[in-house]
Amino acid sequence: VEAMAAVNRMRLGSLAGKHHLGVLRDLNETLKDHERLRASLNERSKPILLKLVDDIREALRKRDMNRAESLLQAAEQVTRLTDDLFLQTLLEGTKSQFHHYSNHPEQALVHQRRAFLAHLVSKGEFDEWTRPEAHNYVTVLETTHRLEEARRVARASLEMSDGDHPQLEARAAALDLELGEDRLDHPYRT
Repeated sequence: VEAMAAVNRMRLGSLAGKHHLGVLRDLNETLKDHERLRASLNERSKPILLKLVDDIREALRKRDMNRAESLLQAAEQVTRLTDDLFLQTLLEGTKSQFHHYSNHPEQALVHQRRAFLAHLVSKGEFDEWTRPEAHNYVTVLETTHRLEEARRVARASLEMSDGDHPQLEARAAALDLELGEDRLDHPYRT
């Protein structure tokens, strides 16, 4: 590693002479052009990706799996042009829904975990975006027979949402019963 760093320093040092100042200026201009192009592609791709996510969701609502799959492939390509983490997270949730409807629960779990954690990390609180992702994550965990984990996520999510999530409250109670725990002293039970 040190040898590679030394070689790179020598290369950069050889470019620092008067002869190569023009090369450095050209390289700098090329990088600036690249950054402007990247920013432009990023801005132009956002509405396209949002429309694709909406179209995928509509296709899934209609259970048109072939159309949803084609749209997902297109969305994957557009995702490469944007650095908008929110849109990428929406796409992760949509991928989870696609795999859930396609009876691939393990793949759905991978994408739903990413979507839930990305919303949670980026928001830092439970809001209108994080709550449904938490519910979906618990649902996918149940589908993959990870009941203990589903219950832990449901309970933690309820704590983070100050107990204000009736669907998660119902899921947590159902999981308690399914796992043989019928305690009435949980804070989310009223």
